[in-house]
Amino acid sequence: MKTVKTRSDKRDTYTYIDANGEKYTLKPGDIDPDTGYVLTKEDILRLHRMDDNEVYNNVKNTRPPIQDWEKPILEAWKKAHPDMEPPTRMHISIDNTGEDDEGSERDADKRLIARASIAASEVGNPMVERLREVVEMLRPEQQELYRRIVIEEETMVDVAVELNLDSSSIRHRMKTIREFIKMNF
Repeated sequence: MKTVKTRSDKRDTYTYIDANGEKYTLKPGDIDPDTGYVLTKEDILRLHRMDDNEVYNNVKNTRPPIQDWEKPILEAWKKAHPDMEPPTRMHISIDNTGEDDEGSERDADKRLIARASIAASEVGNPMVERLREVVEMLRPEQQELYRRIVIEEETMVDVAVELNLDSSSIRHRMKTIREFIKMNF
């Protein structure tokens, strides 16, 4: 379980360990022998971004041990609900979308349960299906922005640079999308 991000000065290559414990380092220009695909700098950055998201989720979802004062509450809940698993401390809520600064706005996007919307295990979940319906109600350019920032987890700054826009413009558009989703969800 990865809990530390790769330092920014070490991101020109990507190192990973496979299932057999062998260590591999990828760098731009490497060629996949099976497909002939040439690895680009953007591919390396995308791999690091995926690792960053894994670290974020691992740290965020690591549950602290139950405190002594919580034990009687948990036992009472278990007695009152014998056929159910107790709730965890990990909550993903569409209502939990604070916007204190740029970082929390990015976190708010993650809390829109959007990543669950593409997970195969969530097929048939009524909330996820409703979220998909609401996202489909967005204009095509909003859907594209939502897909890139929320689902593919690109940064707002990267998207802004690629679209030749200010990052504040992208933040404003994402805020509009979040408000639309909250209002129609």
